[in-house]
Amino acid sequence: MTQVGAAEQAKTQAGAVAQAKVLAKETSNLMSLHSMMLVTAVRQRDTKGGTEDFHRFISGPQTNLQFRWTNLPREVRVEYIDCIAALNEFVNRSNDSFKAGVILPESRDLKKNTADCSKR
Repeated sequence: MTQVGAAEQAKTQAGAVAQAKVLAKETSNLMSLHSMMLVTAVRQRDTKGGTEDFHRFISGPQTNLQFRWTNLPREVRVEYIDCIAALNEFVNRSNDSFKAGVILPESRDLKKNTADCSKR
């Protein structure tokens, strides 16, 4: 690899790491906000437009954030696995809570990964 190629790769890697830091903060903020919104979404589940609102305001932004994580290089994602795992667990909990009609408790793994992600 030439020096120019190595410099470009290092620059790209640094950009990906910076993007991952931003995504970690966004992930932490989204989970905090959506924890409160999920209560309202579950209450309004059986009302007119309740399901559409859940998809628009809760699951849509969560899925969008999941896709943004997958766009990062694998080497960077490995370093932020706690944030990715927390987001995936949170998405599952949100969907399961909405289907069940009650807010399900947070798992131990979700609590631990969320705490680790919020430290970043």
